[in-house]
Amino acid sequence: MKALLSKPARMVKVRVGGFKENRDELYRFLESIGVLDLKEVKESRELVEKLEKMRKLHDSVMKILGRSGVKSIDANLTAYEYSALSLDKIEEDVRRIEEEVFSIEYKMKKLESILSHLSELNKLAWLLPEDLETSWLSFRGKHLTSMTVIGKTPLVSEFLNKYSGVKSIYKTVMDEDEVAILVFPSIDYDEYFKELSMIGVRHVPLEVLDIVKDSKAIGELRRSLPSIIDQKTAEISSLKEELRKIIEKYVEILGKYLLYLDSMMSSYRVIVATSELKHFIFVEGWVPEKYLDKVLREIKESSLIAFLEVEKPRKGMDNPPSLMENPRPLKPFEIITKLYGIPSYWEFDPTPLVAYSFAFFFALMNSDVGYGLAGIFAILLILDKLVDDPLSENYRKFKQVLLISNGLSIITGALAGAFFGDLLHAFFKIEVPVLMAFFTSPIELIKLSMIIGLIHVNIAHAFAVYKFISEGRKGDLLNEIGLLISELFGIPYILLIFFNYEVPILGSLGGSTLLYLTLIGIAVLVAGNYLIMKGMGLFMWIFQITGILGDVLSYVRLAGVGLATYYMSMMFNTMVSLLGGWFSTMIPPIGFYLGLLVTIPTLIIVHLMVLILSILGAFIHSLRLCILEFLSKFYAGDGRDYSPLRIIASRRIVIK
Repeated sequence: MKALLSKPARMVKVRVGGFKENRDELYRFLESIGVLDLKEVKESRELVEKLEKMRKLHDSVMKILGRSGVKSIDANLTAYEYSALSLDKIEEDVRRIEEEVFSIEYKMKKLESILSHLSELNKLAWLLPEDLETSWLSFRGKHLTSMTVIGKTPLVSEFLNKYSGVKSIYKTVMDEDEVAILVFPSIDYDEYFKELSMIGVRHVPLEVLDIVKDSKAIGELRRSLPSIIDQKTAEISSLKEELRKIIEKYVEILGKYLLYLDSMMSSYRVIVATSELKHFIFVEGWVPEKYLDKVLREIKESSLIAFLEVEKPRKGMDNPPSLMENPRPLKPFEIITKLYGIPSYWEFDPTPLVAYSFAFFFALMNSDVGYGLAGIFAILLILDKLVDDPLSENYRKFKQVLLISNGLSIITGALAGAFFGDLLHAFFKIEVPVLMAFFTSPIELIKLSMIIGLIHVNIAHAFAVYKFISEGRKGDLLNEIGLLISELFGIPYILLIFFNYEVPILGSLGGSTLLYLTLIGIAVLVAGNYLIMKGMGLFMWIFQITGILGDVLSYVRLAGVGLATYYMSMMFNTMVSLLGGWFSTMIPPIGFYLGLLVTIPTLIIVHLMVLILSILGAFIHSLRLCILEFLSKFYAGDGRDYSPLRIIASRRIVIK
């Protein structure tokens, strides 16, 4: 049964109790068992604050590591190291490291700002008169102030027009900016400075000019600035290297701190899930039934547990977590199901049906031996290099989904007689046997796609009928039965009348019978809509009828993507073959070899492009059909993942 439809693993509720003085040991014991998913209760303010403190420390450590430039680190924490650490020590060390890092970063930012102004001043110096004294660039005396300002055209001109008390002793243009040396009474400095800042006009800071104060005139400034800029650039590089070395020094210990914090935050899930009496504490959570014997055995061997209670979940009252259990070949496809949602404990897990559907759709749209093989090689040799953490469980499942789907593409490609389109025939005149004429009969492939859609969508409606029967929802049940009957007989009727295509089995009923059965389905659909929406339901069924036609027609993409891949590769093969033939004909002695030099790289490039488009198209459209056209009709996916409490002793930490 699991090969067609599975259920999440059976759970039991376990409640354990112990004496308050052994609380910490009890928590560590539950962590060591590693199978208890905690049921949360009300959190106290003090515990929430401590948990928040841990999260902030965790974020701080990740920010520090993020400045190192490495993408991931492999962190390990021994039992002795775990017991020797404390939250206070980690906080003290992290704050100290932060101070070191932030101190260097502050110096770097300050130097980078100065370097930016020096670079701007260097450009400006070549626009000013060589004999102009540098003191005019920025001077603030008792009665008179001068200031060099830079702003987008025409902000500086508008400012000068607005304030008659401001005079410009020199004005020029630098790139898209206006540059002016302004002179005005010192008493008005605050007013003018505020106005310039508000309109977005910047000035050359005095601290920057202090660096070049030894240059008395602009000519000297031009000669001295390049060496000063090089000096500041070298200082920034030195600080960056110093920062890198500091973070590198602490990477290993920070990785251990992250593991400790992860485990502590997990432990605090126990604490916030704990009910306390005066001298006794209780912890409650969910354990998979298959691990129950192990848990009971370890509890009996422990002296920490004074109370134990095991209870089966009650439908309508309990909401256990879901541990998805599928046959090993289908397990990778759980990631597709989870994209829509995790199955509730009380509903079926549709992963097996999703697995068969997704892999078949992918293979049908990518039916080519060559592209299937090339896809597998690319996945095995290249894909790991494109992700931060190739060891993560989700990535490994995603990779296995692609490998399985491309493996099936090789089989469907062999049936269709396709190897990089018609490459074998186009270049080597080899006739490949075609066992299933997918691409030589496009109309038949389109018909096949619609039959697949009819079957796939009606399976979804059948599951929806079962769901509404079990939930006792009469209106929704009638609605789904009406949709199922209308679609089951209405689509074959349309294909028979308008396209003269007789769907196997159903088409033999004849047009009149199909029409009457379709009308019965519509009548049931109207009744269901009336029960759900009353008067509005008498009209809303029209949109559902048009929708089911669109649902089935959506599967025509199976033919569309497959045909596009085949004919695009066939067209490229023909073009490259003609190109090679042209070389052989036009340059007889060496044309054949020149043709090889041109055609082989060209073939690789064009087929690489088709490979990428084919795999992307097949993946995206298979995903769409499985999620939007199938799962959305019956699957709630409102469960929560089984996440047992356990000590995290080893993990790859990805630094974002």
